[in-house]
Amino acid sequence: MTALCDGNGCNGLPETRPEYTGEPIMGLLGWAFVFLIVAGIAASFGFGVVATAAAGTAKLLFFVSLAIFIVLIVVGMFGATAAAA
Repeated sequence: MTALCDGNGCNGLPETRPEYTGEPIMGLLGWAFVFLIVAGIAASFGFGVVATAAAGTAKLLFFVSLAIFIVLIVVGMFGATAAAA
């Protein structure tokens, strides 16, 4: 565990955080890829409704992760400037 506080209080934050173990974590893009594969397999077997639903879910997850990425880039650009001021 890594200490997050200096002993004078944490402002509501936990005092320690778990160490990174190096294990990959499946995020939104990983799930989008899984649904894209499911859509391809379902389409190849002729399950049109399942393929359409899985492809729609993959597309939705991709655009949600893209929106989160863009928001984090903007916050990172302006957040660093506001914190330094």
